[in-house]
Amino acid sequence: MPLSYPLVSIIIPCHPGTNPSVLNSIEKLDYPKDRYEILVEEGFNPSEQRNRGIKKAKGEIIAFTDDDCSMDSDWLKKAIKYFEDKKVGVVGGPNLTPKNASFLSHCFGYAMESYFGTASMSTRYRIAKVKEVTEKNLIFNNLFVRKEVFDRGIYLNEKMFPNEENEFMHRVQKNDFKLVYAPDVYVYHPRKNNILGFSKQLYGYGKGRMYQSVIQPDSFRIIFALPSVFFLSILLIPISIVFHIELLYTILITCTLLYFAIAFIVSFIIAINKRNAYIVLLLPFIFFILHFSYGLGFLREAFKNI
Repeated sequence: MPLSYPLVSIIIPCHPGTNPSVLNSIEKLDYPKDRYEILVEEGFNPSEQRNRGIKKAKGEIIAFTDDDCSMDSDWLKKAIKYFEDKKVGVVGGPNLTPKNASFLSHCFGYAMESYFGTASMSTRYRIAKVKEVTEKNLIFNNLFVRKEVFDRGIYLNEKMFPNEENEFMHRVQKNDFKLVYAPDVYVYHPRKNNILGFSKQLYGYGKGRMYQSVIQPDSFRIIFALPSVFFLSILLIPISIVFHIELLYTILITCTLLYFAIAFIVSFIIAINKRNAYIVLLLPFIFFILHFSYGLGFLREAFKNI
């Protein structure tokens, strides 16, 4: 192995008093015990906690994961091989739904890993192909960063959470480092187990993405705003009824019916692939919650920064 066994620092942010379950997987890693260190950073601001860990870290490679993730024993070995290219600054892979998750949690996962649900960000939740990517494709609960990135003074924005990884990796890429998506470097991460929790999560993602667009205007893409257009369209339906704006009502209802038709078709295809007919009954509603909540969060942050 050209890189041999570089020293890896594994940083795990968690709430005070938490016993991170991810340690069970880390203890079983097929990697020399003297070639990795574990830094558990307690607190309530993941960006600050990770920065704190980075400053303590001795490793050539800094690995990030969450306290409730799990991974296979070859997680580190598979990741470090991508750093043989000296231009690679960041390597990341998908976070998958645990096999023993509930039906509802699996459905949340199906929505997040589908292109209809999250567009190009869907690679964060499913296994895709190896490629050089942008910040849209990677996520912090399964991320490896070359120490040189931090040596250049590129740390996390402690005012941001969630979406702190997007803002961080955007700056990394602008400093001429490559970002690589590694499908074989995956972790398992629990999904939310109720509709309210899922909605709050996507609301936060929408807020974070809009805030990033405010402080990094060049990171904005039209696709990020589409859920907010969907949100406004839903709100305008009752308004068009009250004020008898028939043309607007017709357009909005047609678009909404088209949306649910696509959601149903996508759900039907997923149900066939997963061999579970019940998916068709629930997944269209989950797609609606996903886009509606994200759009609301995006708009909320947009109005806040006007």
